[in-house]
Amino acid sequence: MANPYATIAAADVVVLSSRWEGFPNALLESMALNQRIICAIVTGVKSFFEQASIPRGLCLFELDSVQSFNGALVTALKINRSQIDYSDFLNQFDIAQVANQYISVLCRE
Repeated sequence: MANPYATIAAADVVVLSSRWEGFPNALLESMALNQRIICAIVTGVKSFFEQASIPRGLCLFELDSVQSFNGALVTALKINRSQIDYSDFLNQFDIAQVANQYISVLCRE
């Protein structure tokens, strides 16, 4: 499949069950589509939400816990997609902000 976005957008919920994530691009792409998401609590995901609140529409679950997975899935499916808006969280990845961060690091004296 050349472009997965139509499939992601059409899904009832996106499940991200990786055991490890460095930088979870699939999470960000699903958020950009305002999709309901359940996601395993792993290192790369934890680092995103250490200083930010978990946005509505994203439900986290503990790895290797069927009960936690089921709870996250049920919770996610109860969320009305029209109430999901990840824009506040995603603003930190705006091209201008990212470029300014690179400039500040690269232009230090």
